[in-house]
Amino acid sequence: MQMLADETVNILFKAVRHLERESHLFKGFIRFSVTNQVLVAEIEPKNFVLPLLVQHFCERFPEEKFLIYDKKHGMALVYQPYKPLVIPVEELELPEPDQEEQAYRELWRVFYDTIAIPGRYNPQCRMNHMPKRYWKYLTEFTGTFQKPRRHLAGFNHDNHFLISGGRQE
Repeated sequence: MQMLADETVNILFKAVRHLERESHLFKGFIRFSVTNQVLVAEIEPKNFVLPLLVQHFCERFPEEKFLIYDKKHGMALVYQPYKPLVIPVEELELPEPDQEEQAYRELWRVFYDTIAIPGRYNPQCRMNHMPKRYWKYLTEFTGTFQKPRRHLAGFNHDNHFLISGGRQE
């Protein structure tokens, strides 16, 4: 730890810490979609994190085929069972999600909104733990950014539980 006082070592230490923190965040923030029986995801990290994500996702999905495209660095992690590759990709246009994928995304958004506690809504805290630059690829934030509200059967938009006959409790 004494070497951290050296300016060069300190700069390198901070860069490595930033890289490791970003790769850790992406382990939780990557959202896959199914396209032609392959899980695909797109990311735009500040750092080149793909090599640090290989082990995590290969262990998590050992029997799946998946692709994580790093748009910013022009690289992709391509995985077929037990064969990971990080390869250069000049440009990759991912197909639009089909109806089934759209339905799953909507279910995820409904789940996300349903488990939210409106009284604890704190956008500043959320941005501290999940910066806006990650939101672009998060299913739960696609579309409009609004305060969560319950909208499942049994609740109206004012969070009042509806009982039979349409009366509010």
